[in-house]
Amino acid sequence: MQFKVTLPVANLLIYEQFEFAGTTFVPAKNEHENESSREEVDFDSLFSGKNLSEVITAVSGVRLSDLETVTNIQFDIDINWTGEQVSSRDYDERILEESIFKGEAVMDLIRVDYCRLDIPQTSPMMAGYIPDLNFLAVKVQNHEQTRLIAREPDCPLLVPGLGLELDRPPSHSDFESIVTEQYESNSLGIRLKRLLRVFGQSFTAFSDDQKILNLIFAIDGLLTPENCNSNEFKSAIGKWLSNDPSIQANTRENFVKFYKDVRNPMVHHGKSYSQLGRNRKEDLLYIQRIIARLLLSLSKYRHLEFAEFWQQHK
Repeated sequence: MQFKVTLPVANLLIYEQFEFAGTTFVPAKNEHENESSREEVDFDSLFSGKNLSEVITAVSGVRLSDLETVTNIQFDIDINWTGEQVSSRDYDERILEESIFKGEAVMDLIRVDYCRLDIPQTSPMMAGYIPDLNFLAVKVQNHEQTRLIAREPDCPLLVPGLGLELDRPPSHSDFESIVTEQYESNSLGIRLKRLLRVFGQSFTAFSDDQKILNLIFAIDGLLTPENCNSNEFKSAIGKWLSNDPSIQANTRENFVKFYKDVRNPMVHHGKSYSQLGRNRKEDLLYIQRIIARLLLSLSKYRHLEFAEFWQQHK
């Protein structure tokens, strides 16, 4: 079943509606246009014949108008549902999760291109999250109805303080195609799409230690073939990031040192940052920058099978 969904994106300021990566970006309305009081919840009628998802949405206090006080992103999704009914909590969870996943993929493109990695507060809020209410919400429309699905997030989210201002629509490029195009399961493109999502999550997760580990595991698992030689992989990183031999050598040297001093002690010996005696903010920034540069430089090879890409460009 196809739906048009609308997600709020707090801390993203735009001045005009535009299309980017198959998504419509809509500026916020003035807050005074949405100053109607919140309705009292009639619990007797609410629990009569309603599914649990509708109950959770109702008691959340989220209104459709709340989504309009910040920038919105809108797009279509298709839900293939094999469950017994399409009015269940599981069904609504599927809609909410797939909407946020697709919305966040688009926002990740903007994070890579426009957010300052050294100032993570410049990232927009996670798509679908309303920080004032601490709820996730999505507006769902089809030919039958318009409704709201809302619930609390599964885990705490980091709330950026500054946000991002876009004074013009993002430019279109090969990089955008990582999200908008479909790929075979063995292609480089599908790996870059997964790497992009892990990169985006490094803005909203709480623990820097976990962010660093997640990024390390992602680059290890997604950009290396099975039985890959470690030295070969580290040399490839240098080649992928620059055509200049001297820069390649310097990049490889720094990457080898990062693996020796950070990755290996954490992964193989279970050490924490307090034991490493390092600056976790600097290490996080280093690995984020590496991945952002890899995403931008490798996107032109996205349609190659990963094995073919590796043989040609290792």
